[in-house]
Amino acid sequence: MPDIHLDEETKNILDTLMEREELIGLLTDGRSIQQRKKIESLGLNDYFKDIVISDEFGSEKPNIKNYSHFMDLRKEIDVKYFYVGDNPKKDFITANKLGWATICLKDNGQNIHYQNFSLEKDFLPTHVIENIVEILPIINEK
Repeated sequence: MPDIHLDEETKNILDTLMEREELIGLLTDGRSIQQRKKIESLGLNDYFKDIVISDEFGSEKPNIKNYSHFMDLRKEIDVKYFYVGDNPKKDFITANKLGWATICLKDNGQNIHYQNFSLEKDFLPTHVIENIVEILPIINEK
């Protein structure tokens, strides 16, 4: 098991969103065993009812299948979707095309991906934040 944990701010945000029933799912690329161990170590199973891991799902981001899976779970007309990620190269392009609000958590030196914001507009998030606590005001705008 990886020795990783959620920081207090992230845990508080997830607790708040869970209480408000605003968490639908987690979408992540990677190998199933590694991702499942990370998810378990972080305690994310407690927050997300539906988790899509590319290795298990059969397609990786930015495949529309991965994103539309969550839309298929909620058939309501007036649902606003938010995608939070950190990799402009592949995280936001599909969510943007689907009309989701996209939020990029800016690298604080711990990301594994280089964040290139010099990409075409379609690849860029609608919001860039420095700290996870900035998510709630964006979601509250809906």
